[in-house]
Amino acid sequence: MEGLLMNSRMIQGIFDNENPETRDRWKFPDTGKWSAERNNREFLAAMPLWRKHGLLGFTIGVQGGSPEGYSKAQPWENNGYNPDGSLRPA
Repeated sequence: MEGLLMNSRMIQGIFDNENPETRDRWKFPDTGKWSAERNNREFLAAMPLWRKHGLLGFTIGVQGGSPEGYSKAQPWENNGYNPDGSLRPA
């Protein structure tokens, strides 16, 4: 197992941001727009390459959090849950 990456923590791998004031922080350079659908498609498309390099699993999250690492301000809206605990459909 030496040298293999067995698992990777990619908590924001399926990230979306519903706050219109901060969505542009994550825009794609080629389009100038943010797209959660594209982000998810590209995440899924990369899986075979990761597997080729030894990645056997990953951890994603839907509980929000800071896409910038540890930050004091959290103006984005990236939680996958509604206030009542149900999953957001998107």
